[in-house]
Amino acid sequence: MPEQRVTFHILYTPDEGGYNALEPVIGTTSWGGDLAEAKAMIAEALELYFVEVM
Repeated sequence: MPEQRVTFHILYTPDEGGYNALEPVIGTTSWGGDLAEAKAMIAEALELYFVEVM
């Protein structure tokens, strides 16, 4: 199967001690101690989500 690229719109909100990350269409969430970590964690969560549904 050829590789496909998808674009997500992630909502980042400050939280005590870090940031929440939410992809609202599929409902995937994650958290990171700083914005860079939140971005890395939501990317990993989305990757795991698609491994499960494929």
